Amino acid sequence: MTNEILRNLLRFSLLCMMGLSSPSAFSAGYINDAVEYSSLSIYKPVVLSGEKLNSLISAPTDSIAVYSVLNKQFRPISFQIDKKDSDGYYTFSEDIKSNNSKLSVDEYEILGDYLNNDKLFDENDECVFMMSDAGSKLSWNARSENIRIKHITEVKLRNDSNYERFVYVVVFDGLNEVSESLHDYVKYDPVHDVISTDTYKIGFSKSTPVLINEMKWINNLSEDGFNFIDGMKVNHNGVLKFFGMRFDFVRNQNDYNSRTSGYKDGLIRVIRKTENNIRMFWGIDSPAFNIDYVAYSHGFSMINAIDLPFSIGTLFDDVTTDMLMAWSDDVSVPLTLVYSDKVKDGAAIDGDMSSRDIAINNSGDQDFIVSNQIGDIKVSLTKEDGFQVKHRVIMLDGAGENYGNVGFHTSNWENVDNDKVHQMLFDVLMISSSNKISSVY
Repeated sequence: MTNEILRNLLRFSLLCMMGLSSPSAFSAGYINDAVEYSSLSIYKPVVLSGEKLNSLISAPTDSIAVYSVLNKQFRPISFQIDKKDSDGYYTFSEDIKSNNSKLSVDEYEILGDYLNNDKLFDENDECVFMMSDAGSKLSWNARSENIRIKHITEVKLRNDSNYERFVYVVVFDGLNEVSESLHDYVKYDPVHDVISTDTYKIGFSKSTPVLINEMKWINNLSEDGFNFIDGMKVNHNGVLKFFGMRFDFVRNQNDYNSRTSGYKDGLIRVIRKTENNIRMFWGIDSPAFNIDYVAYSHGFSMINAIDLPFSIGTLFDDVTTDMLMAWSDDVSVPLTLVYSDKVKDGAAIDGDMSSRDIAINNSGDQDFIVSNQIGDIKVSLTKEDGFQVKHRVIMLDGAGENYGNVGFHTSNWENVDNDKVHQMLFDVLMISSSNKISSVY
């Protein structure tokens, strides 16, 4: 018994000498709660929603930081807090009200600094960081420098390959104390409307900023990148019903009115909002709808918010939409193949509708990969459960404007209900050949 008492006294003395009795160091005993996330991609940001990370609810957003353990040292890592409303919209303090071309650089900087009026984290908000910055599990002798904390949550992260790492979400008593410069994974140039990372660069149409008109791989061969697309295309088709008469309804990307309505340039993600209308008939435009681009280090998502004032089926039948990316026919673009789940041998983008191209159209597959010697691009479309729209991969590869069109064909729009806001997410994951460290995307 005496030896046990002496051992405890010795251990207590060592802890006091290391500062573990004060807020200047952490131990596993300081963990207030823990959560676990699985099936994560090593290429994508980790997104912790307030719905699951409830330890942050009502915490001031400027009191939050994210840490990981490296060499038994607590270190801050890059992260951001993104505000969302109950309908799933990213929210900023104000919208850009002026035409893009009329804004000066200084005005862009002011409008781009979106500090939300609501400073408290709620269940709709997101805490975002990179899995690659996660570290080992906190042990009793993991030390930090000058840390004052109010609450700490351990987050265990695991991907499909059973790769396991940890981060620690810290709520400070007051402002967070992270003063060092953290890595910026993605950048936005609002003057030229370009998003760039170490992997890719995308630029948007000046006349229709909802559309991408430039997509480049960033590699050692070119500092500015290698552009491999001609642009985006959108084709709407249906039948307009009017007092017993039926008219063909055909619209495309040239019938869009679009403007950039806001952006946030964070360390992990750039969020870029657009507000759009489609020219309908007799000088009438559709109700405005929002499409957000959320860009990160290895890709981006396009989030289409569908908030219908009335059922499409009231006025239209047989409504379909094709959303396509047109690949460049420049001879310098290396041989590029399109793969889907059922067409594993790939269909070449070569201006010829081959039997494999037709097989992709008939496959009913719901995502695809575009691949060449520079890298792989995985494209997927996800919808909420119960959403009535159907989708499949489509490939239109002919001469001229029909060269290398690959994307999604969507249908059944006339049966979409209008009792809530729906969301469709187009996700583009870009893995260059030099950065391919896993076949699991």
